[in-house]
Amino acid sequence: MRVISRMMARRVAARSLAVFGFVGVIILTTQVLNQASKLVEASSSLWLVVRLLVLFVPTIAVVILPVAFLIAVIQTYDSMDENLETAVVQATGAGPWTLLAPAALVGAGVATIVLLTSLFVEPAANRAVRDLLGTVQLDAIQIIATDGVLREVEPGLFVRGGAQSGDGQINGIFILDRRRASGEILYVAERGQLVRDQGRIRLEIFNGTLLVRNRAGAEEQRVSFGKYITEPEAFFGTVETRFGARHATTAELLRQLGTDNDARARSELVRRSTDWLYPVLFVALAAALTSRAVPSRQAGLRRWRLPLAVVIGGGLRVLGLAILGPAGQGVLALAAAFAVPLGGALIFGILAGQRITGLRANGGGA
Repeated sequence: MRVISRMMARRVAARSLAVFGFVGVIILTTQVLNQASKLVEASSSLWLVVRLLVLFVPTIAVVILPVAFLIAVIQTYDSMDENLETAVVQATGAGPWTLLAPAALVGAGVATIVLLTSLFVEPAANRAVRDLLGTVQLDAIQIIATDGVLREVEPGLFVRGGAQSGDGQINGIFILDRRRASGEILYVAERGQLVRDQGRIRLEIFNGTLLVRNRAGAEEQRVSFGKYITEPEAFFGTVETRFGARHATTAELLRQLGTDNDARARSELVRRSTDWLYPVLFVALAAALTSRAVPSRQAGLRRWRLPLAVVIGGGLRVLGLAILGPAGQGVLALAAAFAVPLGGALIFGILAGQRITGLRANGGGA
């Protein structure tokens, strides 16, 4: 029986990795292509693209890996039923749990991987992606800003610069920021440069004017300066998009509870605390579906198990994701975020248990 369990566990694990690899490559490629304009403008290397691909893996793994596991489990049992391997195993006197135990074992492994990834690996990877794309964007902006053409580097932000001098300074800086709902900010300076200081990048512009105008175009404030220093994030990415909850470590999120960022931190903590429960839910779902098919009598049902599993499992996963936003603001939504995977696992587990009990009473197997 141990040989059978190990064989089935290897099949489930191998199929899970295959499905995850297939879907993951598509999603990873899409993620990198979304940054294609920045990568091209910054003349980025192939090594940078590879680093992005690797860093995106943890983010997609916590969502895709449990679904890949569900598909793999159903495919494995469908294949065994089709090849009459299930009947052979049952003929040896093995009980229904002999067939279900390997899936539960692999599911526990997937749940552990997802939990550790959500709590520790994914936040670190998200930070690395943020920093890497920030560097690429600044590189692209510096290249764009030296061709003398006014360009929109991101929605509502326009940059133009003249020729670059031998010391790296850009002559003739013009920055127009229209991203504020209340109006626009205009920076005009004689020259400027990006400076790296103690691991941080600063934007320095010299001999210029800062002009603030309202939505009607009326001047509200004008300041002349000899030197203006700011972190580039003030221009090229907001705090919300560059330093969001998904970039914070779990310890940092816990410290944010009770502060102004409480709702966002609570929502992200709920996500990290519930991601790992979906492999548990999918084990119960697979058990409920596979324990109801007797190969010799219900071959027609077998054809519908995989799409049915994907619809039910995917629907519950989407529902869980939809609850995350409200979960950061209300107790009921927070409870619902845990109730979806745990309640689903309980319901499908009871259904599977009842069916298995009935099969045992009739002398059948899973």
